[in-house]
Amino acid sequence: MTVDRARPVIVWFRQDLRLADHEALHAAAKSGAPVLPLYIHDDETPGALHIGGASRWWLHQSLEALSASLAKQGGTLILRKGPAHQVLADLLDETDAAAIHATRIYEPFGTQCEEDAAALCQNKGVAFQLHPGRLLFAPKDVATKDGRPFRVFTPFWRACLARPSPPAPLSAPTMRAFAEARSRPLHELNLQPTKPDWAGGLRDFWRPGEKHAQDRLTHFLDQLLGAYADRRDDLFGDSTSRLSPHLHFGEISPRQIWHRSLHAANAQSGTAPRGVEVFLKELGWREFSYHLLHQFPHMPDEPLRPEFEHFPWRQDPDALTAWQRGQTGYPVVDAGMRQLWLTGWMPNRVRMIAHRFSSSIYCSPGRTGRRGSGTRWPMRTWPAIQPAGSGLPDVAPTPRHISASSTPCFRARSSTLTASMCATGCRNWPICPRAIFTRPGKPPGERPPSPVSILARLAARIPPRSWITAPQERGHLPRWQH
Repeated sequence: MTVDRARPVIVWFRQDLRLADHEALHAAAKSGAPVLPLYIHDDETPGALHIGGASRWWLHQSLEALSASLAKQGGTLILRKGPAHQVLADLLDETDAAAIHATRIYEPFGTQCEEDAAALCQNKGVAFQLHPGRLLFAPKDVATKDGRPFRVFTPFWRACLARPSPPAPLSAPTMRAFAEARSRPLHELNLQPTKPDWAGGLRDFWRPGEKHAQDRLTHFLDQLLGAYADRRDDLFGDSTSRLSPHLHFGEISPRQIWHRSLHAANAQSGTAPRGVEVFLKELGWREFSYHLLHQFPHMPDEPLRPEFEHFPWRQDPDALTAWQRGQTGYPVVDAGMRQLWLTGWMPNRVRMIAHRFSSSIYCSPGRTGRRGSGTRWPMRTWPAIQPAGSGLPDVAPTPRHISASSTPCFRARSSTLTASMCATGCRNWPICPRAIFTRPGKPPGERPPSPVSILARLAARIPPRSWITAPQERGHLPRWQH
């Protein structure tokens, strides 16, 4: 693409708040034109999926770090606020920019935003170019033999591994010149909590920014990788990478993680190679979730499995509030939710337990639980919550079994948590993984009912028996398996 070097080139930062391994930034720098770094804070286009409080706090710190990195090269990050297409239209009129470079994202509102920006640029005679960098593999490049998207992780990941390895990450480019434009002060974006300032736990637990993302990866690869395969499901301690929010805001790229992890596996011995294999598979779950979201953009608001569209979910605001505040009476659930409120994070296994609890015990749809807890996640990571790790029946891509290892009872037993009264009145549940699935008056050793029966029994309205049993007979819904 040839541009007029006298006219600036806009680099539209979105969920790629870094300088290294940034193809859009490299393309702009390579053009030789003055570079205009831009970030648009748009709360309107995402609609109900706009970022919550913890994400806003993280975004403030990340923009601050990116601004400092650009300032070291003599540039200024231009901050604007409003609908993205309108901000871009105004900026093109102000600067007479020749091109816009951006990294492609895969959230539904992001795709629509890119289409609007492309149409705007075409009308104004401005080049608009999207670059990879959000994922390891583009959704269009990974499909079944008949061209359809994968709905099961294992064959999906096998297909990914059969493809050529992702390209090596790029170093941070050197910009020859920067353009200037009017910018809002960062504090005017109103991203920080003030009255009350509830972000003390986040400040103690996290260090946003590109440098700290690389430092965290280094710590994980040097100190935790060897034990990762065996300890990643621990409910306590520092045993995982904790890179999710850094990845979400693009402070580190999946390509950087991929190649540094493989290098660490080659440099270390013992259990490191196995740890890398398991770790990269977790990165694969992120890929799988984004691929599904791209192919099925209705996922945040509608069940991926249509048989749950008219399921009689329980409407109990008090129960939902108790779950959000960590006051259910189930220690492992409450501990996870309170950790989430304090730090904006909980271990992966606890996240699965907490969301499955909301669906199976409180009979709330997965999207209600996601929205209820979403304000405290530093990353707006609903692709990761649903469907990859949750196992929630209304969002899972394929029929899945409710695993005993993800029930509150089993994990409490295996983690030797202190026994206490649970919400159902069972005092010995830490040693009874089936307690919550046993009907009153029946012996504990009885075969548990199917997940569908559990959900139906807990719902406010019991549907006709034919509704419960018929889908099972057709093989559409899972049966309980030991």
